[in-house]
Amino acid sequence: MSVTGLKQGSVQIEPGIPGLFVKYVLGWPGMNKATLDKVCKEQSLLSARQIEDEAYRVSRSQFANLLLSFVAEGQAPKSIWEQALAIPMGSFGSVGYMLLSAPSWQGWLKALFKHGVLLGLDTSRLNLKKSDSQGRLSLSIVPPKHQGERLLTLFEVASLLRLLMLSLGNAAEPLKVFIPAALNEEGLLGSMNVSLAFHAEPELQVQFPSALFEQILENANKRLFKVFEKEVEQVYQDIVGAESWTHKVRAKLRSLPDINEASQAKIAEQLFVGERTLARRLEEENTSYRDIFVAIRSTMALEYLLQGKGVEETALHLGYSERAAFERAFKKWQGKTPVQFQSQYGKLAVERDISEIIDAQKLPNIPESAAKLLNLIQDDDCDLDELSKTVEQDPVLTAKLLSFANSGLYGHLNLDSVKRIILSVVGLKRLRALTVALTASSAFTVDVEQFPYRDFWLRALAVAELSNDLAEPFAIKGSQRRDLYLAGMLHNIGHLLLAYCMPSTHKELMQELDEIIGWKQLLALQSFRFGTNSLEATEFFSRFWHMPDQISDILQELAKPAGAAEVIKRSARVIALASALFELEEINLPLVGGDSWALLQQDFPELDDSALLAKVQNLYHRFSEKLSHLREQALDYSPSS
Repeated sequence: MSVTGLKQGSVQIEPGIPGLFVKYVLGWPGMNKATLDKVCKEQSLLSARQIEDEAYRVSRSQFANLLLSFVAEGQAPKSIWEQALAIPMGSFGSVGYMLLSAPSWQGWLKALFKHGVLLGLDTSRLNLKKSDSQGRLSLSIVPPKHQGERLLTLFEVASLLRLLMLSLGNAAEPLKVFIPAALNEEGLLGSMNVSLAFHAEPELQVQFPSALFEQILENANKRLFKVFEKEVEQVYQDIVGAESWTHKVRAKLRSLPDINEASQAKIAEQLFVGERTLARRLEEENTSYRDIFVAIRSTMALEYLLQGKGVEETALHLGYSERAAFERAFKKWQGKTPVQFQSQYGKLAVERDISEIIDAQKLPNIPESAAKLLNLIQDDDCDLDELSKTVEQDPVLTAKLLSFANSGLYGHLNLDSVKRIILSVVGLKRLRALTVALTASSAFTVDVEQFPYRDFWLRALAVAELSNDLAEPFAIKGSQRRDLYLAGMLHNIGHLLLAYCMPSTHKELMQELDEIIGWKQLLALQSFRFGTNSLEATEFFSRFWHMPDQISDILQELAKPAGAAEVIKRSARVIALASALFELEEINLPLVGGDSWALLQQDFPELDDSALLAKVQNLYHRFSEKLSHLREQALDYSPSS
């Protein structure tokens, strides 16, 4: 493949496996250190900790033998496929980040054909065909001659699909992927969220509707694309000109544990030349130490943020005097704050099992009194006097119920007994939801100064009440409506759980949220920083505290990615819509065109957009009257009150 426009003119890059892939593979579980050291020595590979230079390449045979060593240690070929489908974005290097920010699917394809060689692809095997209705991207597969080549092909196909999924996001839903039957392994078809099948052709095929060709991708970012496009060009320079002074300085800067300690004098010393000599050699290559340093620091800032590192940590590592200085510089450069930037790319978060993040053994179990109360409430034939006495044994719960029932939300009724409150106002539905939420809030104690209790309670109360109001137009009745209210009240309890389980990292994130952001932006940031988010933590909580299965199922559906709209149950859809309507009032986020709007269009196909908007606005105006009373209630429920 020829690459033109570089300082050396046209250069030929032979397909080789990126060292960043080697680094990722060497970090897989299932191999002990002694075995890894032996494999690296036999295959003349650098160890994972030594691979800092993106220009480092290995031959296909070396990489195939590395994969073979894992199978020899008892790993199945299927695990090679699964690990490749989980490659973090950073392992694709600069070309991966460039593809991620491509302005369109057409731009993505052009960049892949031009720079795929940096990902180890033989781009001469890539082919693109397009008709009026359908396009097809294909990668011809050379029949493997032995097991090592087969494993390498599995890795190559899976990693390309992983990059495609990360780049396209929700736009990947209509894709149809066909894999050569020769690569068939049991379980492969169930490991992706797109249509996946085997076929007899000796090629990987990705079929897509032609309309996608011009579509703007959700991760499109022209500024980011240009930054990494320049970095990709420099990687080519580094590969073909490994002895250039520019490459040597870049490699030294990249390898430093702390770039803010770098200086031209120190780099010159490490390269065994005088500072003036280094400056002169760089000038001969039409650059300078400062130009290289600024470019490296800018690229590293983006890489750190895209890897989910905190703003404070990133600013410190890059040598800024304070976080605010970095935030100002970043916003001037990229047009948005670091937090806003990260929230856009939350889907790049490294997927982790929540049990690896939250230690269930350190969590408090549901108090015995609350468990007894919930068991009573679950019984539709429970004795109201016994239920009232059980509630009154908890003075905190009793006080909160009195406050709730006598608030402006219900016309300041001045009720003075739990029994009258249950009969006249809250009913069993609200009693159950308030019991669980208040008990959890008491069990998971968090520093009042570091957790937004008022916002937490306002969201919980508002979404529960609005979900209840939406139940009728969505034809949700009986026990399902009761479950809907509890699920709405609990939907954000995971936020409190995360703050309880990881106080320092949560504190850092909250300190960086200088601007008001939406619920989905917060979820994306949490996924980026923590490896999980509030919705996933809520589902974990519901099962840990043995909530009824129907409640846990609703919360599980709610935690599914936005792109899985077609599988979200109606109750979860109602809660998602309630959340969107709540944010209309609180932070003026748009409803039309969002994920919730798409769900509404599915539920009310007989209504055009204007009629649907009128229906939603009517619901919204009715709810907005309640909101001022709920704000008062949220303050009352916060620990500081």
